[in-house]
Amino acid sequence: QLVSWLEAMEASTQQEQVNWLSIQETRSRLLKYKTTLQDIVSHKRFIEAVNERGAAVINSNPIAPAEEIQETIENINERYGTLQESMKKTVANMEDAMECIQQYQELQKSHQDWQK
Repeated sequence: QLVSWLEAMEASTQQEQVNWLSIQETRSRLLKYKTTLQDIVSHKRFIEAVNERGAAVINSNPIAPAEEIQETIENINERYGTLQESMKKTVANMEDAMECIQQYQELQKSHQDWQK
């Protein structure tokens, strides 16, 4: 279940086309990415639970395929970390873009006022 959530989140975080001149669309996209980041962060406890359960299975069952379990846990942790960092970077980039768009629009307005 956690792996399918990771796959869905990885697919949903692919950057979409943004109309950079539309501050409303950019703001909407930024809010969407912030919500996605919150969802990712909220799943941290599930990742930790998987780590604990995997370690418990390895420690309590000598017949368990310890190497395979450990590889799976490491893969999940790596994918989760990559997803989280990628979304943090996307949010930061979108916030920078919002600032640039606002500055552009302010300068454009002042230029238009100056032309009048």
